[in-house]
Amino acid sequence: KKRSAPQKAPTILVHSKVSIFFIPKIYFYLYLIFKFLFYSTIDLKNIPRQKAHLKRNMENVKLKISLQGALGSYSHQACTKLFKNGVTVPCDSFEGAIQLVRKGKVDKAILPVENSTYGRVADIHALLPASKLFITAEYFLPVDICMLGTSSSDLASIKSAMSHPVLIGQCKKFLRKNKINSVSGYDTAGSARIVAQNNKPNMGAMASKIAAKIYGLRVLSENIQDSLDNLMNIYIN
Repeated sequence: KKRSAPQKAPTILVHSKVSIFFIPKIYFYLYLIFKFLFYSTIDLKNIPRQKAHLKRNMENVKLKISLQGALGSYSHQACTKLFKNGVTVPCDSFEGAIQLVRKGKVDKAILPVENSTYGRVADIHALLPASKLFITAEYFLPVDICMLGTSSSDLASIKSAMSHPVLIGQCKKFLRKNKINSVSGYDTAGSARIVAQNNKPNMGAMASKIAAKIYGLRVLSENIQDSLDNLMNIYIN
């Protein structure tokens, strides 16, 4: 069954090149507090010109973009929206994605910093101050979490579902209602890949629609997150 999510366009805010490496930590954390308060007032419908500005500068440029996780992750989804001709370079860790930029092997990194439902991504906030990277843009990705299954699956047949612990924490009501046990995976897209490889009708994955397309899985249910106003805050460095 599908749940209708509010029609909200992604928000894009463009930053000037300010190096967070040179910002004292106290100001960095004050900035995070401001970001938290900002979520309660953000209006996603009134920024089409900002979105168009970022598209003009990024969409048609062929760049190498590093990101953490397998193809089909939500960072990958953001990359496909922001960089139409971008070449995605998946990494095993956030640190690996950052290092590729620092070494000049890729042009930019896409890094999720916080989720409006679950909170901040702790690893990123530990790595960013010392990374020497510049924040060149910011993107708010509406997160549509889907229950994925094999071609022979339906929602009633799913007994357990795999995903990253952060994503599992955002779908507790759905899992409880459908009596589905959660299984922690390394990342969302990697979980979808494992479910596709195992090809068991009683095993599902909680991931994105793009992951379903990449790994040949069926979307059994959409918008299964507890909060439909679910946004991922992403930095482009």
